[in-house]
Amino acid sequence: MSTAVADRRFKTIAGHSTAHAAAPSMTFADLIGRVLVVDDNPRARQSMADALLAAGHEVVAAASAIEGLRLTGQQHFDVI
Repeated sequence: MSTAVADRRFKTIAGHSTAHAAAPSMTFADLIGRVLVVDDNPRARQSMADALLAAGHEVVAAASAIEGLRLTGQQHFDVI
């Protein structure tokens, strides 16, 4: 994917118009968040959690959809 395409996709996702908006003034630190990983496969769940932790995110892992739903009722997550 070209940088221009990736940049347009980011602006759209961030809620900015791709046609007329200047690039958002965000830093890498602004993109760090709380992530809930839900997977019933322990290896997949741990691999994803490890990768997200290495990228600097705060990670909570759930082994089932029921556990994930319970956690969303108790905590705030930026991404699930």
